[in-house]
Amino acid sequence: MAVNRKDPLPLYCQIKASLLSRIEALEPGTQIEPEMRLAQKYQVSRGTVKQAIQDLVTEGVLYRIQGKGTFVAQPKIQRSFQELPSFSEDIWRRGFQPGMRLIELVSLPAPSKVGAALRLSAHAYVWKLSRVRLADGEPIAWVISYLPYAMFDDLEEKDLKGSLYALLEERYHKRPAWAHDTYTAVNATTQVAQLLKVAKGTAIIYSERTAFLPDGSPVEFVESYVRGDRFVIHVDINHSGKD
Repeated sequence: MAVNRKDPLPLYCQIKASLLSRIEALEPGTQIEPEMRLAQKYQVSRGTVKQAIQDLVTEGVLYRIQGKGTFVAQPKIQRSFQELPSFSEDIWRRGFQPGMRLIELVSLPAPSKVGAALRLSAHAYVWKLSRVRLADGEPIAWVISYLPYAMFDDLEEKDLKGSLYALLEERYHKRPAWAHDTYTAVNATTQVAQLLKVAKGTAIIYSERTAFLPDGSPVEFVESYVRGDRFVIHVDINHSGKD
């Protein structure tokens, strides 16, 4: 199991790649071998092993418990922006069974921030759709969507068992084509903690999204509280050609 010292790839990177291939076959919560034992197996210093493990901890592949050791983390759900994703699609692609718990579906006058995002006239109504999104039955996000009531006036609770974007596409032919998202790190309030089954004060990803139809018309405003320990976000940035 010794590393290849003639390989230009740094030793800790070789160890990291080796550990990743082994971790893929392990169940979440499985304890990996101590650093000293791994150092002996790979015939490197403990510091080199520690660097490889720290990278994997930082990436959320492993986690440490003080005084007990290092363990395999729950796999994170990947969110990529090569196309506009829905939570259901993200969860399904990662190999989990998507699910949803409906908290609320109600029509109400658009709050000022929502009305501005959706370019609604004064006193216009919206649907407020509040759901907890699940992966294999585990809550991973609380999502509050606002939709223009005039576009979807026949929306009912029975319609909301699966992907909202799939429903908007199949029934109304109004699937969002692109969106503007913002992300902020916040601490879980009592309500968020209860819904996502985390401790109050836990670091959470809060996002706001305004989604648009192909013609540029806004169709959805969304507030999401996402568990950072279960989601990782990938953003591709293209070179603009400017320094």
